[in-house]
Amino acid sequence: MKMGRLFTVKNYLLLGGALLMLSGISYAGLELSSTTRFCQSCHIMEYAHLAWSEADHSEHVESCADCHLPKQFGKKVQYKVSSGTHDVYQNLVGVSGKIEIKEESKRIVLENCKDCHAKFLKSGEHEGGTAPKECMKCHKNTAHKRSIIQKY
Repeated sequence: MKMGRLFTVKNYLLLGGALLMLSGISYAGLELSSTTRFCQSCHIMEYAHLAWSEADHSEHVESCADCHLPKQFGKKVQYKVSSGTHDVYQNLVGVSGKIEIKEESKRIVLENCKDCHAKFLKSGEHEGGTAPKECMKCHKNTAHKRSIIQKY
């Protein structure tokens, strides 16, 4: 086969179509793995899902990803690869009975709190000021009921 024949319009279209399909599948996988249903499918996340479903934010937050993943697409992908792989590994080998939130995850959750509640924080009506450093110190049962988490 001559090299000139490899680079035909038909081959470029096939390659482009294959890349487009692969991108669609990858994006669909990213979206699927960002759902609450996916997160709670791991038995070690059952306690977190139960604690969330009993908390105040369960009515306003659609999925775990809303709080626990960065909003920017590139950062979301990067974080899911690193943290998700770590969590799946822990689940498969049974390292611990539950997944503990990491420092990076705490920073992401705090940024998402500030992002969702930006109008309220800017209004000056928040006792903790306009840029709280730790929302969970005062709002312990908002995202997950602590009494349920402490049982596990």
